[in-house]
Amino acid sequence: MGATGNHLCFDLVEESQKRNPGASICAAEGVVGFKDAAILQDYHVLPQFRNAMAKFMGKVRGDRVSFDPDRIVMVRGAAGAHETIGFCLVDPGEALLVPTPYYPGYDHYFSRRVGVELVPIECDSANNFKLRMEDLEAAYEMAKQNNIRVKGLLLTNPSNPSGTILGGDTLRSVEIDDAEGNEHKRQGILRGILD
Repeated sequence: MGATGNHLCFDLVEESQKRNPGASICAAEGVVGFKDAAILQDYHVLPQFRNAMAKFMGKVRGDRVSFDPDRIVMVRGAAGAHETIGFCLVDPGEALLVPTPYYPGYDHYFSRRVGVELVPIECDSANNFKLRMEDLEAAYEMAKQNNIRVKGLLLTNPSNPSGTILGGDTLRSVEIDDAEGNEHKRQGILRGILD
């Protein structure tokens, strides 16, 4: 719905908002303003949509955290999101672990554009390409042996292209050590999805 001129679902979204106002992140801005708020026109988006997203994110965190809408950046589609994440979180020469098979566009977005190495986690068709912790650990250890600094784990759920869905138990169990040996588990990134 972020493409300019895309009006495919507005009638359905407006109808759903009218029936379920409490479930809508745009409720405070009103159903009528949804069309203007939903179109992603630039990297800052319309203020109404950023305000609604900040409120929603606060609500997901139990209203214990507030988010500044002026610090929220939203992008159109996955390509912009991949590049934004890559440039913000990973430095050139660092690496991300990624389960195989993975979306071929990652090579462009992360490797060529950002300069990030992708370290494959070999997943097997025998178990429908499910991510197993021993495979993640093997890929991580191989990267360490090759002096590759792993900065994170790139997950797509459901996986593109295999369609494999990572279950909550798998996502909760993911942990990774940084270069100094400090263990990191998923923090608040999956809040609202798993909790």
